[in-house]
Amino acid sequence: MRQILLETNGIYTNRAGTYRYTRGLLRGLSQLEPSGYNIVPLAWPVDNLSYRQPMRSLKTAWRELVWANVIAPLIISLKKADLLHITSHLPIGSRRKIP
Repeated sequence: MRQILLETNGIYTNRAGTYRYTRGLLRGLSQLEPSGYNIVPLAWPVDNLSYRQPMRSLKTAWRELVWANVIAPLIISLKKADLLHITSHLPIGSRRKIP
């Protein structure tokens, strides 16, 4: 079975365009149930919707500096992703070459 990782951080950081796109994509893919493919959400599932400081800044820094650069690449490698679809601005990389 092929692993498709879908980066879903937009669900936890806003309720605007990226949120609606990501939710719609997840909903559509779940309805299609593509055979031979496993759709796996990839995110740091911690809400960051409040504007209260300093927590918003700390969560943003963690997501953008630590999660995207250290944790996400580890998850991508462990899941042996065949395809990675990034829906945000995060500079998520991988140690292995994937499309």
